[in-house]
Parts: sequence; structure tokens; C-alpha cells
Amino acid sequence: MTKNKDATKNKKPIALYVMLIVFFLPLLTAIYARYNYTNMAHSYKNKGEFFKEEHNLSELKVTNLDGTTFEIDSLRGKWHFIYLINKKCDDTCKHNIYELGQVIKSLGKYSNKIDAIFIGTDILQQEELFSSYETSLKLLSKPNNKLYKRLLEHMHTTIIIDPNLNFILKYHEDGNPYDMLYDSKKLLKNSR
Repeated sequence: MTKNKDATKNKKPIALYVMLIVFFLPLLTAIYARYNYTNMAHSYKNKGEFFKEEHNLSELKVTNLDGTTFEIDSLRGKWHFIYLINKKCDDTCKHNIYELGQVIKSLGKYSNKIDAIFIGTDILQQEELFSSYETSLKLLSKPNNKLYKRLLEHMHTTIIIDPNLNFILKYHEDGNPYDMLYDSKKLLKNSR
């Protein structure tokens, strides 16, 4: 009889340890996963700069190169890169236009989800800059309203616009094109 009591006493601590493991293992796993997820989420920050103020491209009034009015609402449903060109496109501007074309090509299977739009006052005289573009490209001129005047501070800046024509991210002219590629791939991959 003493043997049975000793065997029972030895089994109780084992059962207690098994119960503790069964109840605390999920808790410890959840804490570990939460800690690693938080650290992982911080490593996926956008490289571009978010707009502080709200802009919508539908407020902009522009014309096609042939002088007809361009319907901005026809751009809805697709992502866009917008590049604002000053009256004269210097070497930095030409380099940025080339880099933007390379970013679109580098998007691979996502390149059909985004277009490039170039807006400027004298863009007709600079049409040869865009001859290397293989993607859908729109050249718009004669912007003439309040939104364009507010956007003049972003001259020679590349802007990403969502399918609802909201300004999302901007990249300064001296920025890294890989940052633009990183953000646009992430946006296009996660969009519908």
C-alpha cells in the first residue's frame, strides 16, 4: 500500500507540470509572436513622404497637347505617378524622367496597374524627353487653377496618386528611385 501512495505522489507533480505547460505555452507563444510582429511591422515603413495636406487630382484643370480639355476623372481606377515639370527641364529633370520610366519597367507584372503623367506649362516643346516610354503615358499642359499653384512647391517631385485620385506619397528630385520602386510595389501588390 505504501508503494501505491509513493507512485501517486510522483504522478501528481508530473500532471501539474503538464497542466502548466498546456496553459502557459499558448500564452508565451502569443507574447513571442506579438513582440516579433511589432518589430517586423516597424521594418516595413514607407520610403516616400506622406502629404500633410489633402489633395485630390480631380480639382486640377489641364489640357491635352492638342489643346482640348482633359477629363481628369478618366484617370480614376488606376494608380499614377505624377511628375510636375517646370518651364525648362534641366539635366536633373531629364534624369528623373528617365528614372521614373525605369521604375515602371522594374515593376514587372505590376507595371500595367500604374501610369505616368507629366504636367507642365511648356511640355509640348519637351516632348522628345518621353520617347523612351513603353508604358501608358499622358502629357498634359496648361494647368491653371488653385491646386496647381499649391503644387508648385512640389516642382520636379514625383507623386504617387491612388485610384481615387488622392495624393499619397511624394519623392523629392534627389531621392533614390529604389525607394519609389519599393513603395509602389508594396502599394500595387496590396491594392485590388
